[in-house]
Amino acid sequence: MIRSEITSFNLICGEVARACTPPFSLCTAEGAELPSGSFSAVFTLAPTAQDFKYEYIRLTDLVGLTEVRLSGEVIHSTPFTGRVLNLNIKDKVKQGENTLELVFSQTAGSHLCAGLFGKAELLMFSGAVIDRVGVKQSFEGGFATLDISLDMLGSSDQVRAVATLVSTSGQIFYGGITRGRGNITVKDPLYWWPKDMGVQNLYKLTVNLYGELEIEDTVELKVGIRRLSVNDSRATVDIGGASFLPLGAVYRPERRTNVALSAKRELAFINSAARVGMNALLIKSDDRLPDEVFFELCDAHGICVIREIRSSVMESSADEAELLARICHHPSMVLYQIIYDSGNKNQLRERMGRIAPGVAVRFVDKAPVYPRFPELPSAAVTDKLLAEDEKNLFSEKMESLGREVLIDMIGTASERYPYAGGFDDFAYISSVAAATLTGSEMIASRLARGDKHAIYDGLGDSEDGLCYSGIDSAAVWRATHYMAAKFFSPIYLHAEHIDDGRVVFYISNEKRQSFAGSIEYRIADSQNKTVHTGSEKCVIERLTSRLVLEKDFSHLLRGHENEYYLECFLRDPLGVYSQSTTLFVPEKHFKLRDPEISAQIVGSDRRFSITLSAKAFARAVEISFKDVDAVFYDNYVDITGSAPMKIAFTLTGGMSTAEKLMSSLKIRSIYDVKR
Repeated sequence: MIRSEITSFNLICGEVARACTPPFSLCTAEGAELPSGSFSAVFTLAPTAQDFKYEYIRLTDLVGLTEVRLSGEVIHSTPFTGRVLNLNIKDKVKQGENTLELVFSQTAGSHLCAGLFGKAELLMFSGAVIDRVGVKQSFEGGFATLDISLDMLGSSDQVRAVATLVSTSGQIFYGGITRGRGNITVKDPLYWWPKDMGVQNLYKLTVNLYGELEIEDTVELKVGIRRLSVNDSRATVDIGGASFLPLGAVYRPERRTNVALSAKRELAFINSAARVGMNALLIKSDDRLPDEVFFELCDAHGICVIREIRSSVMESSADEAELLARICHHPSMVLYQIIYDSGNKNQLRERMGRIAPGVAVRFVDKAPVYPRFPELPSAAVTDKLLAEDEKNLFSEKMESLGREVLIDMIGTASERYPYAGGFDDFAYISSVAAATLTGSEMIASRLARGDKHAIYDGLGDSEDGLCYSGIDSAAVWRATHYMAAKFFSPIYLHAEHIDDGRVVFYISNEKRQSFAGSIEYRIADSQNKTVHTGSEKCVIERLTSRLVLEKDFSHLLRGHENEYYLECFLRDPLGVYSQSTTLFVPEKHFKLRDPEISAQIVGSDRRFSITLSAKAFARAVEISFKDVDAVFYDNYVDITGSAPMKIAFTLTGGMSTAEKLMSSLKIRSIYDVKR
């Protein structure tokens, strides 16, 4: 067998010509978004002693491909946006120089910029090579059986295969594969669990394909063993007998054209989702399924992927089926949520079972609506997008972003928060307001547990400025993303003021173990002086959300509603699981004092910490820097005591010193917003 990668291409689009090495896209040329173009490569087929029976060109991770030519002859002419395209070139390729030309169009059915995102390979063999490995899981007693299927190019009659499965603990299991089918049985398997429900155990599956004298081909996969079932009437997914509630965001795949930068951003998005406690990401029907690296990251972090798609699309899209079949072995590919608009449900379920065995399928009658609230981007982005005279909510540039969106943003921000006297203050207030409203929606979904996913829109790139992403294009986390770490805490305490000083306490427990601990609370004034304290023991069952306590503070609050706040903690002997503060009036009516926040920064290179101190209660304290971007362990925090608060942070680009960071440090809270 000969396998050689074709790496030296030229992009040709009108008068534009540029050398490219996969992965690349049309927009690799000077960063310009080109409507269509082609990539051409010259490869040499050298004489060999063996006359191979099969010769193929294999192209991977394609977006917007419309035509393939080999030395001027069209060998593929159907639009293709899929994972792998195998083209038989036997009798079409000649010894010596051959020219491979790939033609792309950005209008060929994808939001992503067109281009080859994977690689091009020349395959020559006489037996067979593996095109795809399928893995179907079944369970009986304490055993899990992996039914392995091979799709091959060539003839399976001339080869044999052996599958090897290795656990993280070093156990090895073998299985023979005859005519592309075989199985491996595992006793007492190590299961893969979503984040915070257990360990993300992954097995290494290796399939070796043997010819007469040597190994013809090898494929290695990471697989996770898990049992899935779903009920159409519930938003939870049963994983290994545990009722899993998705907590996360709609993920908008990277749409930019610099492939290397896109990969880094995707890595940052997945890591940040895991860091704030998300256990799920949802890919909507109008976005393409991401590539293998995305699912590998989700596998490792325990982030479950939900694919939302219309039944009419699933019935007609061969590309979607092909993409799904190649990624369904990933344990993170948990649920296909099908918006039913046509077809036979039973037939669709059967088809999904053939394409993606082991992936749960749920039908919904209409497309779910995922909460999203408009906000202005960070100063780092607005400085790039807007001139100084355009930093006005009523400027022509701002109105071009959408008048209805701006009106909605102003309305939601002013309903609870002080009126901002300037553009920069409004950007801050809009971010805090969006985070608060998103948190309220997510908490409501958690408390209603199973009626709908606790998923908001969204997470992804936000180059266009005004967007709904929790992270902007400058790699700066917005308030929503920071606050997600609180409302997505696996064990979460929610205190809600009903009316007249009555407060109800709910606990949501998304772990597979019951929780026993205590709720500690205090009423304090705007200068952080404690007025009242209390503590109540509590027990919350696993995978449950319910009301656990109700308190009446009306006798304490009467006449002080606009200067007292409630702080509460959920703790057990191991530590604090959840902490929050609750006001009894909107922030714009609360009598905030000047907190006189002071700060000290220590550290070097990219790793630092900042210590904050305040002389009074500080609400939604935002930390930022003028000249550099940073990700903080926590931000938009409430300072509720005299003890210093230490927060670690990492610079996302470049290096600096503590002294330089102090000089560009900006700290503000709700108090600082002009009224």
